[in-house]
Amino acid sequence: MGTAKSKATSKGKAKRLDGSGFKLPTKPASKPAVNEERAAAFVAAVEAPPPPPAPPPAAPSPPPAGASRLRRAERGERLAIYLPPELAEALRVRCARERRSASDAVTEAVRAWLEP
Repeated sequence: MGTAKSKATSKGKAKRLDGSGFKLPTKPASKPAVNEERAAAFVAAVEAPPPPPAPPPAAPSPPPAGASRLRRAERGERLAIYLPPELAEALRVRCARERRSASDAVTEAVRAWLEP
């Protein structure tokens, strides 16, 4: 019953399969989980009084006239339009210079066009 199993190899020698002759790995030496000096510094920092509160932020300045509205009171309807490439580029450039959206610029132009 106590015999080790063996397996024949290509060279004809029997190879033992019971694991005898091998050392099991040893547990590595343990080191302290916490550096005491760093732990004391951390606790001292946590127990320190909180810094004074920051001053309140300044009131935002109103956007310049004609600037884009990030949030609108009413939700607009999405409409796809096709412009010639040179006109689309000119629209993007002018809107960037005026810091407004293309949607606001087109809305303003269509309103002016539709008014009697």
